[in-house]
This record gives sequence, structure tokens and C-alpha cells, in this order.
Amino acid sequence: MLLKLYQFIKYMVATSHFDYANKPKGIIPFHKYKDSIITPFEEHIKECEHCREFVEVAKASVVAPFEVLKRVEPSESVWLNI
Repeated sequence: MLLKLYQFIKYMVATSHFDYANKPKGIIPFHKYKDSIITPFEEHIKECEHCREFVEVAKASVVAPFEVLKRVEPSESVWLNI
């Protein structure tokens, strides 16, 4: 049993496989629900009412204004002078 556990852990952290040893803990799928498995980061956002409010405010005040802007392409002379 211990050998199988050791092999499993080695597989999960090896750079040639999942490479979890070099990833932030917050992005490793961990929380299991009926229909999904989510990361600790996603769990935090899901459970944190203030975070959800912050995300909504950030989208409305930071992202949304830029979504309606007309895309402006600089002239060729601008690119040549960079």
C-alpha cells in the first residue's frame, strides 16, 4: 500500500507528468462536488460573498468601459518608429 501511495505522489509531482510540485497550491483541483472538481482559488471565490461583489464591481468599472471602445490601429509610421 505504501509503495502505491509513494508512486502516486511521485507521479503527481514529477515534472514529466502533472508537475504539481512547481504549481501554486491554489490551482490544483481539490474540492470535489457532485458534478465538478474545483481549485481552492475557485472555492474561495465561490464561498466569499465579498469576492463575488468585488468581481462584479471590477467587471463593471474596469473591464466593461474597455469592451465598448472602438479599436484604433496605429499607422504604419508609428510601428516603424518604435
